[in-house]
Amino acid sequence: MNNKSKYAIGGLAVSAAFFTALMRHEGYRAAPYRDSGGVPTIGIGSTQYPDGRRVQMADPPVTPAQAVEISRVHVAKDEGRLKALLPGVKLSQADRAAQYRRGQADKAAEISLALAEAAKQQAAAARQASADYQAAKAEREQKERIRYVQVQKTIERPVYRSDCIDADGLRQLNAAIAE
Repeated sequence: MNNKSKYAIGGLAVSAAFFTALMRHEGYRAAPYRDSGGVPTIGIGSTQYPDGRRVQMADPPVTPAQAVEISRVHVAKDEGRLKALLPGVKLSQADRAAQYRRGQADKAAEISLALAEAAKQQAAAARQASADYQAAKAEREQKERIRYVQVQKTIERPVYRSDCIDADGLRQLNAAIAE
């Protein structure tokens, strides 16, 4: 008997199995630590608390239950974005074909988290590229200023201010020869 009921994705939420898998993937740390990007992180890879405060290195440790709750709030935000992306799509919570019996909703939440991470990395790369561009632009402008000063010094040399050159840029000597 096929016991897979399909529900509109708007009515689904991630299961406890998802958080178990997330904890296995991300790991759990009670005390704040810096992630690979240098951002203060706590629990199961959370960078902010449910009230929106960013994690600080001086924050007190959290219990595993608190870590799951912090992650649940974060994942709920991603779930909302995912549900908005897939209006009217029906998924089953417990897909029997899945080897680990994790439902399609859990898989969709994983995809959503992966997409969010990719978007963060892309934004960081764009910020870095922008910073590199600004630094290169400033360096180029500095070199142009130096070249301008060098050209001005060259033009101001006495040989170029000779009385032999009139307003038209012709040498008076050439005019005398032509007569």
